[in-house]
Amino acid sequence: MDGLIIFSADNSHPLAFLLNKRVRHVWCALRDEDRGVWVSVNWHHGVPIVQVEAGADFDLAAYYEEQGYEVIRVERGTEPSYSPVVLNNCVGYVKVVMAIKCWAVTPYGLYRHLTKELAR
Repeated sequence: MDGLIIFSADNSHPLAFLLNKRVRHVWCALRDEDRGVWVSVNWHHGVPIVQVEAGADFDLAAYYEEQGYEVIRVERGTEPSYSPVVLNNCVGYVKVVMAIKCWAVTPYGLYRHLTKELAR
């Protein structure tokens, strides 16, 4: 596992009421073994927040789960997720950063895709 995808119910977008109440926002974290850190990429309110979260040996997934977030552990894809259109939302950027290829456009759609993949 070298990546985490974190789901949250927090979303203050004016259209958030249309989204699944449990899964309204998503962001990701990558473990950079070369530099020994976890780096998160959070497209929050349309502004990217990229930051070092912790040392690579820290259990970041457990930390987020203790905070009440839903965390899915993943291996980052190796093939770029090319698309003629990349949505300018949290889902679009998580898919690009983690090289995930799917048709999901909402956090819940991405959650369903990932949990279906894990069940295989």
